[in-house]
Amino acid sequence: MAIGDAGSIRVDRTGSGPWVLELRGEHDLSTVRAIHAELAPIADRGEAAVIDLSEVTFIDSAVLSELVASRRGGDDGDGARLALVAPPGGFPARVLGLLQLAQVVGIYETRDAALASFSPAA
Repeated sequence: MAIGDAGSIRVDRTGSGPWVLELRGEHDLSTVRAIHAELAPIADRGEAAVIDLSEVTFIDSAVLSELVASRRGGDDGDGARLALVAPPGGFPARVLGLLQLAQVVGIYETRDAALASFSPAA
């Protein structure tokens, strides 16, 4: 995926495991509504979600705010469980590191590691 590619979102779930939202391309204010439309129902139910940023070439503060806000979903007050995938050296990893978002949400180098973070043994 090249720089300048419009952002896309793919949503997947296997069984009763966490939802996986795979973002690709550039994500900014123009894609926040679509991201919110996918994440809000998951967060409202307090279900787990992995947001895979591996193929993201750009992400702005509006999108990051939406991702962090989705943690506050759920009727029980515990909020949704959220994990981000941002491989080292990529644009998302650099931005997340600068903002120190690892203090707020789990950030993993691979999708498998993020999914494993929701297993009972994790």
